[in-house]
Amino acid sequence: MANNEFKELKDFIVGFSKTSGEGCINGIDFLYHNKYYRLTHEQSGDDEFLNCLRVKYDKPKGCIELYELPIKTYPNSYELSLSIYLGLYNDISDVLCNAKIEDVSIQDVIISPETLILGID
Repeated sequence: MANNEFKELKDFIVGFSKTSGEGCINGIDFLYHNKYYRLTHEQSGDDEFLNCLRVKYDKPKGCIELYELPIKTYPNSYELSLSIYLGLYNDISDVLCNAKIEDVSIQDVIISPETLILGID
C-alpha cells in the first residue's frame, strides 16, 4: 500500500466517502512518478471557476477534484488554472471508475508502491 497510509484500498474508499467525523478524508496530496497530485472534496476557486470546471468535464455538479500540482510551487499552489485539472467527479464511485493518471486507474495509483502519500486532511 502507498506509504503504508492505507491497509487496504477500502480504507481509502471509506475515508473519502465520509463527509465528516473521525476517519474522514477531505483531501490527499501524493507524489506519483515525480509529479505532485491532489484529490480533494474542497472546491477550488470561486463559483465562476467551478462552473468552468463543470463545463470542461461536462458534470452537472462534481464535488471531487483531481489535479496535478506544479512541482515548482508545491505545497503552496493556491492559484489553480483549468490546465492542471485531470478531472471532476461526482462521488468516490465516479473517481474509482473514471479517474486516471498517465492512463493508470486512480485505485491502482493509490495502492502503488511508487506512490508516496504526502498529506491527508
